[in-house]
Amino acid sequence: MSVDATEQLGQGGGSFTDVDRVTHLTALPDEYTVNYRQFTSNGFALTGNPTRFVLSNGFVSGPIAPSADGRWIAATTVENQGLGTPNYDYVTITDRSANGRTRVRDLRAPAWIGNDRLVAASSNGLFLIDTATTSGNPTRIGPVGLGLPAATTPPLTPAVSPDGRQIAFVHGDILWRINVDGTGLVQLSLPRIGLQWPAWSPDGTRLVVQRGECPVSGTTSPQPPVVIVSATTQRQDIDSITPVMRDAVTPLRTCGPRYWLP
Repeated sequence: MSVDATEQLGQGGGSFTDVDRVTHLTALPDEYTVNYRQFTSNGFALTGNPTRFVLSNGFVSGPIAPSADGRWIAATTVENQGLGTPNYDYVTITDRSANGRTRVRDLRAPAWIGNDRLVAASSNGLFLIDTATTSGNPTRIGPVGLGLPAATTPPLTPAVSPDGRQIAFVHGDILWRINVDGTGLVQLSLPRIGLQWPAWSPDGTRLVVQRGECPVSGTTSPQPPVVIVSATTQRQDIDSITPVMRDAVTPLRTCGPRYWLP
């Protein structure tokens, strides 16, 4: 067997998460351990008991997010029915003991609204999942495709505002904002290839977003910088905004999600 810890950092429920994956070289299913961490002045300290679960024919894709009260975790899992069968995206929801697992197919990138609802992305829009009624169909947010022109990529990595009323997402290389009820669609940026991973400031007035595409694995290309934009100003030119700086001369460069601390 082999072990990796490459899954991306998640946040929610007062915790950050990272994931260890044990891959067996035999027919045994892969095992996942979700570690919970608290940010302190000394770094990310382990806290609480980890959650362990298995996937027979698939893998976890992206960060795992705890609910606001920390009782539930949600993740994108990519699964199939065995060798030669197609892969499908699922939003997988389980409690901290890995009991009562729920899987909703053809959705990805879940983001919590409080304790009982999630926003997730599909190839043709955004959807709400109610954890109390997940046996039914998810509820579409707004019209099919959010009423936006077709894009080469579906809506990416939705992020819910601190008050739970709005969603920021990237579609067609543009940063958008929409109300959870499907109204009030606003174009926040001009097109920019590689926009990804919006994250709200604690006061809900700003968003940090990745500016540029991640380098191909194995190359020496630099990771993209990140910028902070207004959550209300329309059609902002991302390229004209000064990147977040690591120090006086070095921009902060990273791929994957990033989070604000209160």
